[in-house]
Amino acid sequence: MEEAVTNIYDHAASAPGFTGSLLLSIDAGSVRVTLTDSGAPFDPREADDIEMPNLERGGGVGLALIRTWADSVDYRSEAGLNRLELKLRV
Repeated sequence: MEEAVTNIYDHAASAPGFTGSLLLSIDAGSVRVTLTDSGAPFDPREADDIEMPNLERGGGVGLALIRTWADSVDYRSEAGLNRLELKLRV
């Protein structure tokens, strides 16, 4: 989940008054992560894949990593908050 949190920090946390939280839960043998933040709406399920890393920044593969390690269960943006729920593949 480090990559998901890093993406939020890199792309959303610079906004004044930014807030964010992370909740881990275990349910029926699965680990779920719920990330909530006040950044701009961004549904990672709809984002295009990137074929290579960004050579200038050394990044650009974060979504691919998240998609490899977790299933997106839900995303919604309501009342100024984004909520992403992921189920880790264990």
